[in-house]
Amino acid sequence: MALSCVFMATGARRSEVGRIRLHSGGPNRGDLNLVEGIVELHDANKRPRPCALDPRTVRCLRRYIRVRANHLNGDVPELWTTRSGPLGLRGMGDLAARRADKAGIKGFHLHRLRSTFAHRWLESGGKPGDLMRVMGLQNRMMIDAYVIRTAGARAPASGRAVLNIRGSVVSGRKGHSRPDQTSETATSLYVSD
Repeated sequence: MALSCVFMATGARRSEVGRIRLHSGGPNRGDLNLVEGIVELHDANKRPRPCALDPRTVRCLRRYIRVRANHLNGDVPELWTTRSGPLGLRGMGDLAARRADKAGIKGFHLHRLRSTFAHRWLESGGKPGDLMRVMGLQNRMMIDAYVIRTAGARAPASGRAVLNIRGSVVSGRKGHSRPDQTSETATSLYVSD
């Protein structure tokens, strides 16, 4: 649960999540600061990038760290462990795929969570340039791909928002609306001067 929460909260790459380390000083040392809700991710070039964690992810990580402390490999610096040692990148993908299959999700891979993060960011009004920095991208090419890939899903919401804005502006004007329209927004679009 904690693993998927980190992916959903940060939009991180599998390799970045796999590099999260704990230090012996506790859960607020190393790459995690659960008091402030921050995880410091490191890309392939070891560049650090702080990412905010939502309260649910912080709770999941605290629970995971408590259980991990009593685990056979609870003393290794890597955050994600198994009975045989640190969880590798391939193991991380296999684990996620097994859990997705169990949940009835076919063809799942971890990169889908990165795409979902980007979609939710853009859907909530986040700017593509900020998304680029949060996701640790060096150029706009991938952001443009996310924007194009998710545009169809965002279009209905954008259309509703435009209609609501237009409706509130137009409905304040004098005029007559078509009586056969029941929706307030739809009614306001048929106002005449």
